[in-house]
Amino acid sequence: MLSAPAPLLDPPLRGRDRELARIAAVLEATRRGGTALILVEAPPGYGKTRLLRAAMDLAERLGYRVTGPGGALQPVPGAAGTRTADTLPGRHDPAPPVPGAPVLVVVDELQDLDAAAGPAGAVLTGPGVPQDRVVWLAALRTGTGHDRRGALLSDPRRHYERLVLGALDDAAALRLAADLLGVPPGPAVARLVEQAGGHPRLLTELLTGMREEGTIRVDAGEAELAGVRLPDRVRVRLRTTLAQYSRECRQFLSVAAVLGTEVEYTELSAMLGRQLSALLPVMEEACATGMVRHAAVRLAFQSGLMRQAVQDAMPDALKRVLYQAGGARLLHDRQQRRQLPAEHGRQF
Repeated sequence: MLSAPAPLLDPPLRGRDRELARIAAVLEATRRGGTALILVEAPPGYGKTRLLRAAMDLAERLGYRVTGPGGALQPVPGAAGTRTADTLPGRHDPAPPVPGAPVLVVVDELQDLDAAAGPAGAVLTGPGVPQDRVVWLAALRTGTGHDRRGALLSDPRRHYERLVLGALDDAAALRLAADLLGVPPGPAVARLVEQAGGHPRLLTELLTGMREEGTIRVDAGEAELAGVRLPDRVRVRLRTTLAQYSRECRQFLSVAAVLGTEVEYTELSAMLGRQLSALLPVMEEACATGMVRHAAVRLAFQSGLMRQAVQDAMPDALKRVLYQAGGARLLHDRQQRRQLPAEHGRQF
């Protein structure tokens, strides 16, 4: 067994070539004049911040001054949770400003703008904000901030691009895995990567945690499994992510995880004791987390690994109660469905 090369602390951006090319086209065009707004939307963990950092590096190479709202490297007033150009994780020190240069203004986590700071659109037109040769680049969590987006789009003269980040394809996920591990993934690790469903943060936390806990080893220049335990850091990250959503959404996902990787809506309705129509808002919130999606008449987890992570993040006592209730409910419902054809036959 060989020791593994050191993994990259800040791996390259993978699987976002198309989105970065669209940003590059806007930056090139706006250097000659005009203003533009680029909104990057995605669920948590899909790489919004990483794409912003890559765009900032690209903008600096094109001669842009990279800054935050108001023309200064500082968060929006009243928006303690909002990250801007100087506070993005992994961001290097900004280049010194060049007089007369075009400007890229960056706001991460746009949905965290405090309402007390005034209308979101005001940050594009306030004092100190340039009105020509400026590109606004803002990241927004899926399912939030639609009123803010309307305010930001209120100026018809501003060019607008909307980028929606989805899951990584298999090739990009494998390249990211090799970056994180320092060596290519072997067959077993490659299968594990596939189970992450192209979710960048889940894949990063999974492989980093397994490396830290010794459940991945390097043999003959490839990463191989030495254990199958889900790392602690995956559970911690998942709890942190779910804390951003409502208690009802967290309960909904916990129940769904107990019932299966794909769950019929009627089973969820019966388990939660609520009409399907009443569950629609929480279903949409759950889908906005990026953990589940609609699949015909079912709700499906994006991957089996995501379902396992949700299960593992539940307190043990809650897990036992849900398993007992879920098993009894499913057994009852399936028995009822098996009886329906015979009962309908007797009616005719």
